[in-house]
Amino acid sequence: MVRWGEGYIGGSLPPAMTAPSFEAARRAWQEAGRRGAPKLVVLAYFALGDTEAGQANIQDFYRLAPKDIARNAVLHTARSTIEQSIVEYTDLGVDEIIFVPATDDLDEVTRLADITN
Repeated sequence: MVRWGEGYIGGSLPPAMTAPSFEAARRAWQEAGRRGAPKLVVLAYFALGDTEAGQANIQDFYRLAPKDIARNAVLHTARSTIEQSIVEYTDLGVDEIIFVPATDDLDEVTRLADITN
């Protein structure tokens, strides 16, 4: 990241779990003498319609991942958790949140837009 990248992308984990990685990215950036700050991005899975299918898809995706990562992957299933994550990641100084639908239902994007606009 420091040598060739422009920033760091954190996984879809709780903000408290990704905060140390963001701090490490900032520290490494400074220690390498890079100007400015790294772009910090986080992924956030969501399923606002069929939450059971969303959860099943997340579990399937992480089936080969280390158990502590699979167990802590966050799936947002309500307006309140999406809004809370936006606030918490903004407080951490994240530049961008990429919301990733956990199902193939295109209406999920509309549901998310209704919350975030």
